[in-house]
Amino acid sequence: MPIPVVAKTKFLGLIFDRELSFVPHLQHLKEKCLKAINLLRVVAHTSWGANQQTVLHPYRLLIRSKLDYGCIIYGSARPSYLKILDPVHNHALRLCLGAFRTSPAISLYVEATEPPLAFRRFSPYQPSSNWSYETHQFLSSKRRESTRMSNLPFSSPCQAHFDRLHLFQCSTSVIFWS
Repeated sequence: MPIPVVAKTKFLGLIFDRELSFVPHLQHLKEKCLKAINLLRVVAHTSWGANQQTVLHPYRLLIRSKLDYGCIIYGSARPSYLKILDPVHNHALRLCLGAFRTSPAISLYVEATEPPLAFRRFSPYQPSSNWSYETHQFLSSKRRESTRMSNLPFSSPCQAHFDRLHLFQCSTSVIFWS
């Protein structure tokens, strides 16, 4: 009996295709994570939901664990294919932190003490509590740069409001309402 040739197959939860591009697996993973994000939406409601640390726990259990499983194998895919998962990761962190849609991803990583997915794929068994101090400082400096008043357009309504309140020397935690 001949062995049938198929376009893709699932083995140990990973979907392998003929070219080993892992696009079918990444799309399936994105769909699974988006379903779990719906649960986070309920738990992280802004008016009656839980606080940030409480919501980050189900995020780590339901979404990040799915993103980490098999990342050593599917991490060999093209970087452009791997970016399919970045919006899911960022959206989940925005829900957990109660951040705006326009919040920079770097500031989300710093606030949640979560490394970007590219770092997690590089060393997935290293928990975020052991995340290097240098990486945290680098992302914190990027966050400060993205929230400086000089980066706001001159005609921005926010700039006029900050000019009135004289908040040029305020910390970034005031700007982000953390």
